[in-house]
Amino acid sequence: MLVRFTVSNFLSFKEPTEFNMLTGSPRRLEHHVYEPIKGLELLKMAAVYGANGAGKSNLVKAMVFMRDLLLRGWQSPTGMQYKLDPSYKEKASTFEVELVCGGSTYLYGFDLLPASISEEWLYRTQAGKPDEIVFHRYTQAGKTRIKIAEAYLQTQEQQLRIQLYEQEILKDTDTLLQVLATSKAPFEPAQAVHRWITKLWIILFPHSQPLGLVWDLLSNPAFFQFAKEIMCTFHTGIQDIQ
Repeated sequence: MLVRFTVSNFLSFKEPTEFNMLTGSPRRLEHHVYEPIKGLELLKMAAVYGANGAGKSNLVKAMVFMRDLLLRGWQSPTGMQYKLDPSYKEKASTFEVELVCGGSTYLYGFDLLPASISEEWLYRTQAGKPDEIVFHRYTQAGKTRIKIAEAYLQTQEQQLRIQLYEQEILKDTDTLLQVLATSKAPFEPAQAVHRWITKLWIILFPHSQPLGLVWDLLSNPAFFQFAKEIMCTFHTGIQDIQ
């Protein structure tokens, strides 16, 4: 479940801009509140509204950009940085999402330069407690460095694997999250967060292919015929579906 999304230096967003699902102080509609984890209260639904050109669509486009970078691979932010300040053309574009999955809350994000990922991080978060690092990937003296929580470096094999990622496997345009999530060695936090972003973070536009039962009926003739036949056996008076 989405907790918050933050973006900066992308399209119309110059400074960090946050959209979140956290509850406010007015509590008139208690049934709109959902508590996926004790101490974390989120809204079941929220809306973004504003004048034309206020950035509503750009917020969704930023979410799509982040998801697609993990889903489809590297895409440069060149041409999509904040244009009203020329100096931002050379600055990093930042994307960050906090989410609930697998009974835990995670904060994942990255900084993108025109030709590389300069920084990437994954933390486990808890309300009222310091964030716990899962991994932090950064650039130092032109080289990639990876810091991993000690809990995932218990064996020599795990330590050697991270060194191999750092020195050989991980390219400047690869996300460490993708590498860890698709590795043969299980890395559960990366797998959970990667799955949420690429499979459960569903973003729909007016032109998107529709989802759900109606689309299944319209797009699958065999399923439509099955549904029609079984519906007519329920003795409701329905004789046909068109």
